Parts: sequence; C-alpha cells; structure tokens
Amino acid sequence: MPDIKRLNYFNQQFLVEADFEDEQKYHLEMRRRHTRLLHTSGIAEGLQVVKTDAKKLKVTPGTAIDSRGQEIILLDDFAIDLSTPASTSAANAVVFITLTYGEKESDPQPPAPATPVGNTRVTEKPTIVASTTTPDSSVVQLAKITLDGSGNVPGNVNDVSDGGVRVAAGSVLADNSVSVKKLKKTLSSLSGTDTVTIGPGASQQIPAFTAPLASASSAFLVVYAFSPTAGAKFRWEQQYSTAGTAPNLTINQTVIFSNLGTTAIDVKYKIYVVLES
Repeated sequence: MPDIKRLNYFNQQFLVEADFEDEQKYHLEMRRRHTRLLHTSGIAEGLQVVKTDAKKLKVTPGTAIDSRGQEIILLDDFAIDLSTPASTSAANAVVFITLTYGEKESDPQPPAPATPVGNTRVTEKPTIVASTTTPDSSVVQLAKITLDGSGNVPGNVNDVSDGGVRVAAGSVLADNSVSVKKLKKTLSSLSGTDTVTIGPGASQQIPAFTAPLASASSAFLVVYAFSPTAGAKFRWEQQYSTAGTAPNLTINQTVIFSNLGTTAIDVKYKIYVVLES
C-alpha cells in the first residue's frame, strides 16, 4: 500500500495538473476516512420521502453519509414518478427509494488560443432511484413504499413515510471512550455541598433537574455516591414528577438517598445531568 503523502510547497516550485489533483485527493480521502471510521452511515438531516400524488413522491433536501464515508447532499426537492417503469407502479409492489453518491465534471472552460478545453469543476450530485430490487448496504435507504391494489402510493398527499428502513447517521464510540467529563452536563448538589447526612431509616431528596414540560426537555442522570461511614448501607433511586398547573407544568427529576442502616451516615455524591437537547 502506498504511503500517505500531501503536497509540500516551496518558492519557485513548478506545479502541474497532477499536483493540484493530489492536493484535493489528499484532503478528500482523509475526510472520508475520518467520516467512515468515526460515524455510522445513514441520514444526518432531511431527506424525507413525501407523497405528492397518486403515483408521485418527492425527496426533501438533506444530508446523508454512506458506508464509504462519502457525504451526500441534496440541495433541492427531488421528484419521483412511479408510473414508469411499470415495475414501480404494479399493484402491491414494494418500492425502495435509495440515495447514492454521484459526481461528474462540469463548468467547461471556454476555448482560447493554445488553451486546451476542459471542465473546471466537479459537481457532486446524488442519484436517487426508485426500484423494486432490495438494496444492499452500499446505498442509503430513504423509504420502503408498499403500493396499494391500484399501484398507487397509500395515504394522503403530503404524508411522510419511510417504511421502517430509515436509519439515522450516528457516531462510532469505542469501549470506554466516553468519560463523564466529556458529557454535556450540569452538576447538581444540595445546599452547595456534595455531602449529606442521613439518619437511620431516613431518606434525603436531592433536586437534580427541572424543566418546562412544554419544552419536552429531559435529562439522563448519572449518579456517583459512596459513604465514608463505617458499616454504611444505603440505596438511591430516581423520582420523576410534574408540578404546577397546565399549561405551565414542569418536569422535576429528583434523586433519593435512603439509609438502610440503624445509625446515621454521611453520603458523598455527584449527580451528572446529561441533557438530551
């Protein structure tokens, strides 16, 4: 396998076409390697499949990543007519809508004396296909549509459907690669301290997170706690509740420490609130 090389410039260097091509190739391949190794393929945004007529669909603008790490970007609505070919309009046919990366040379340079005519750009434009053939992992699946007995797209105009094949692009995380310090978080404590004294058989509530119900905000709580008291035995649990009156309800998330022993204990704790949004 050849070594990875990038351009090294110096004064009075004579550059030719291959040098500029290698410059672009280096950055393109490194970015795709990063994307392929640290992200999963799928849809990053948009690319909804919407019914526009009995046999017509559209794909909305959006971005996806394929299994090769190629970024696929659709800038405008893309119309799909299932009336042709006949296979995609047959009664009860199962039609797959797929997206693949595509590129071609564009923007030709006007001819000039002693100047070769060539294309000055490479346009990246995805290919969207409607087919009854089950797709493989090299493409990004946008939707699986089962036509009705008349060969029409089921549902109403403007309905959005993916048939359960839509997969969101994600991140690849190695085992033990994420620590609490790397998480988006707020640190909650009681009265400015991370230590609480709990009497025998008693419990202590620690407010952890509050948000308006209307915002649909919530959080994942990560609790770390121990007791320096000899013979201590305790447990903790999470409690969720709502407070206030509609439409101004709030979500309250609380951690409850319970002393299971017969003597008072100290509990040292940290509660990390990992926000969902």
